[in-house]
Amino acid sequence: MAKCESKIFQNIESNCANRTSAGIEQKVYIINRSDIQNVVIASDDDYNKITDFQLKDDAKAYTATGFKRNLSAGFTRSVSEDTVDTFIDSLTLTGYQFDSASARNFDNIGDVVAIIERKGTKEGDGSFIALGWENGLYVSEDSWASGDNNGARTITLSNLEDAGESCSYYVIAVLSGSDPEPDYEATKTFLEGLTE
Repeated sequence: MAKCESKIFQNIESNCANRTSAGIEQKVYIINRSDIQNVVIASDDDYNKITDFQLKDDAKAYTATGFKRNLSAGFTRSVSEDTVDTFIDSLTLTGYQFDSASARNFDNIGDVVAIIERKGTKEGDGSFIALGWENGLYVSEDSWASGDNNGARTITLSNLEDAGESCSYYVIAVLSGSDPEPDYEATKTFLEGLTE
């Protein structure tokens, strides 16, 4: 949970060495929020870095895959004059599946966490970020028109109104090594293991 402080605590460096790329990798891990348990936060100072968590027995993560940029994600800060600021996380999915099970899957999705991989980075700390971790993502837009978007269904999941997140996103960073440090490959392997 975020601390109610309005202080900067480190330099902001935007340069060629740490330049980012637009978009996300086109595989998103989606987990029913009620299935998440035993969350390990890195430290009180790193309150938005998760180094481990488990799923309940018989629970698993699901994936949404896409290509080019038909999966997108982000957040918007909701600034308040009289209470704490919150963040509205969002994930937009494009659905090409129209069988009955897929329709029910899209119709019933809600209260989920989405873990995305940022494009262009393979760092242990910051490559994988979780949206909706505290309050879940729910359908905020859902549309289909046969003549638009190549006939695909478009669904946006976001936090409910007045139920934003205290952090813009949580970093998922599994630690490895004798002096444990966030590790990209260990995190990717961990996430893939949740889908089995």
